[in-house]
Amino acid sequence: FFAAGVTLVGGDGAGSILLQPVVLAIVAGLVVGKVLGVLGVTALVTRLTPLRLPDAIGIRDLLPVGLLTGIGFTVSLLIAELSFADSEHTAGAKVAVLIGTVLAATLAAILLRWDARKARSADMNDDGAADVDTARIGDDT
Repeated sequence: FFAAGVTLVGGDGAGSILLQPVVLAIVAGLVVGKVLGVLGVTALVTRLTPLRLPDAIGIRDLLPVGLLTGIGFTVSLLIAELSFADSEHTAGAKVAVLIGTVLAATLAAILLRWDARKARSADMNDDGAADVDTARIGDDT
């Protein structure tokens, strides 16, 4: 909070900042919007072009990647600083960026841990051909 220039003391306190509509919108954009963007573009590209996902990569692998895209908080903090004329909404936007970043990172870590424990199928990318290149980092070669 110090580096982002956010204060939760004074004024109406933290409650007034966290209850602003801009906070929910930014958190939803960083967590849900980024995931929908990654999965949506991937779906469009793989359906409308001859491009396909690489062997051994499936949708369940892209979901945590989509969440990880919500972590880019440096530019988000800059945009929040430049977007609002009043300091009240700027503080709310900065808090929302930090909350969204922590939430996206936490959810991505949980999904990556879950994905690592699940068995892989023979055709992870659902292209109708068995995956050939299934070597993973740490496998004995």
